[in-house]
Parts: sequence; structure tokens; C-alpha cells
Amino acid sequence: MSALLTVSNLHLSYGQFAALHGLDLEIGAGEIIAVIGANGAGKSSLIRGICGTEGQGRGSVRLDGQELLGLAPPEITRAGIGLVPEGRRIFPSLSVEENILLGAQLGRPHSDDPWTLDRIYDLFPDLVAKRHLSGTMLSGGQQQMIAIGRALMTNPRVLLCDEISLGLAPTIIGRLYEQLGRLAAGGLAILVVEQAMRKALQISARYYCVLEGRVSLSGLSAEAEEERVAEAYFGR
Repeated sequence: MSALLTVSNLHLSYGQFAALHGLDLEIGAGEIIAVIGANGAGKSSLIRGICGTEGQGRGSVRLDGQELLGLAPPEITRAGIGLVPEGRRIFPSLSVEENILLGAQLGRPHSDDPWTLDRIYDLFPDLVAKRHLSGTMLSGGQQQMIAIGRALMTNPRVLLCDEISLGLAPTIIGRLYEQLGRLAAGGLAILVVEQAMRKALQISARYYCVLEGRVSLSGLSAEAEEERVAEAYFGR
């Protein structure tokens, strides 16, 4: 599979603190990859480096050949990178529908199959009856659906999901990942950042284990040896 997003020798620093040390990964269209690692391993820094939201980066982040490193975050979004942020970041003053529609104001202007509210509600029917309520009145799982819907409304080619399972019940996590599988089957590239090692391996085609800002192990998820992955995860 040819790479749609390629991250090469990515370094990211916050002032004097170096968070990433030459990290490499790639993802193809229609593929789900998992980035796993303990808290503080550098997973969220990878997301920030791709999106350009924080830190000083060097190296290369290419989307279908276009260099993204150095672009402003809105330009990166318009290029085709969608983000489901850790913690969901639902705006309390806006309704469910207004939160979702924010994505349409920021995203890629030209798409052969643009996302609409009807498509979002088809993906997440739980939101239909609550569309006019404040987004923060919904359950954690439903708020995560809002965050995913908002990201999809940017018409991304690559969707970055940062710890979307945190604090959610296993049944809700299963439903969310089922829908991510549906999106990938439609051609969307999806990068999932997860602390839950087993869940990440179950839902992904390939994985990258990150330790201290570097890839400590990578491979096909179906062939992953749990003991080896655990050693790379914890650094022992």
C-alpha cells in the first residue's frame, strides 16, 4: 500500500524539552494504524507535530507529497488532516449541531464526497434527537461522537484520533471503533493514539509503539506478540 501520510525523522521540542527524537511512520488510504505507548511516551506530541498546534518541529510531514511541517494549523486542516482531540473539546455555548458544523468552516474546500450533517447523523444516529441541546449535556460517548463528526466535517483525507476511548465504557468504545472501521472501509486513513495496547491491536492493521519520543517497535497488528509489544511499551 502506498503511503498517503508520511512522517520522516520528526523532532518536536517545547522550548528546551525535546519530546520527539526522529520519529518515522506512514499510513495509507483506507488503513487504520495504532500509535501506542504509556502516558508521556510522545503520542500526543506526534499528533501536535502533524497538526502544527504546538512545539517547534523539524523533519518532514508529507500528505500525498505536500509538505505540512511549517504550515499554520488552519492550512494543515484545509490540506486534509482532521483531528479528534483528546478530551473532545466540546463548546458548551453551542448546540450539538453547531459544534459539528464548526468543522465545515475550517476544512478542505474541495472534496469529491463532502461530509454533510445527514451523513454524520447516519453515522451517529444517537445525536439526531439531541441535535439542539448543548453539546456538554450529552454523555461522554455521545460527546465523542460530536468530536468525530466535527472532524469529519472538515472533509479529511487522514483522521487523527487522540485517546478517544479514555473514560468511556467498553460497549461505547466498541461502537466508536466499529464506526471508524466503516470509515476506513470507505477509504479514509485513520491514525489512532491509544494507551490500551490490546484494544489498539484489535482495531488496527499496523501499529507503532512509542517510547521516550521514538518508535520502539512496529509491525502488523495481527502478528504482534504481546510480550514483545509489552517490552517495547514499558521499555524493559
